[in-house]
Amino acid sequence: MGFAVQRDRPDDIQSIDRHSNELVYLIDRELTTAFLWGDLWVILARAGRFYVVFGNDMGSREIMEAVRDGAHDVLMESDPDDWWTEAIDHVGRSQQSWWDLYGGRGELDADGISGRSAALKSLGVSVQRLEPTDATVLIARASGTGKERVA
Repeated sequence: MGFAVQRDRPDDIQSIDRHSNELVYLIDRELTTAFLWGDLWVILARAGRFYVVFGNDMGSREIMEAVRDGAHDVLMESDPDDWWTEAIDHVGRSQQSWWDLYGGRGELDADGISGRSAALKSLGVSVQRLEPTDATVLIARASGTGKERVA
């Protein structure tokens, strides 16, 4: 499909929008163990980005940690080129599908969450009902789904 690929440059991560939804980020596994990984992970999640973690000699534990942290796929540097192509295409298509479905309508604006879909309208009503209360609410969804926008 021809997706653009950018290797992990934390200062250059763009929020997903109609002009950049074909950009897939590759994150070196070594970076995910670094002190700044938490900050980078938050930037990726807030940007609504799907990403691929890659590295050498990763065992099951490292792979599961990457997936737990939200990696859409995990590749070894030694994997065949067709695996890389397939993974990047899959991530790119998934990211484009997300954009096609939500089209940025869930992006935070000055008043909260905006959108036209029934699901976002329902979420907005729920947030308005709960906002004035002292209720404790658990927001449980997959990584990168925008939970922080509701919180």
